[in-house]
Amino acid sequence: MLAFPVSHLDRVPWVNAIITLELTLVPSDGVAPRAWSEPLADFIMRFQKLECLDLYVDTRLKQAAFSILSQNLELPHLRTLKLDGVDGLPEDLSRFFIKNRSTLREIFLEIIGVSTSTGGSWQTLLSEVRNQLQLTRLKMTQCDANGDDICFAEDSFDRSNIIDVIGQDTRLLGRLIKSIMKGTPGHEERASVLEIF
Repeated sequence: MLAFPVSHLDRVPWVNAIITLELTLVPSDGVAPRAWSEPLADFIMRFQKLECLDLYVDTRLKQAAFSILSQNLELPHLRTLKLDGVDGLPEDLSRFFIKNRSTLREIFLEIIGVSTSTGGSWQTLLSEVRNQLQLTRLKMTQCDANGDDICFAEDSFDRSNIIDVIGQDTRLLGRLIKSIMKGTPGHEERASVLEIF
């Protein structure tokens, strides 16, 4: 599909009417990430009125490919971002969020892995989210760091599979950032899903 000359979309009237774009990606093994991730970013940015972008990757999107996407994607009306099945560096995720911070209000992360090889972590990423974005909703499901599940050891929260926090109190997100743990939670303790709205 990306071999299609995306510049032709500039002449298609419905391109400017699309506000929600849902894409399922199936990256091919053996193809250099730059060969398809730059054209993908160019394709997505043709939809300048996008308010909701939902990227689902059938097989985990590798760090190099997401890094290229995060450098190239900037959507002036983006309010809701859904990412599912991505491996990346915390700074790549942060870059993407911050580039779109003036409009971004909801982030849904599912099966997202971060590498701490460059010194970043979920704690640093979520601290930047807290300090630089004005989110009304954040949801994390089955995320990991270096392949180890992360979970939240906050005694005052529900210990079911979902933590729901109502309100926009940034101190609450701060408490959750401090409570991030790696490893497999015991059945009696921690949640692998964080939802703040």
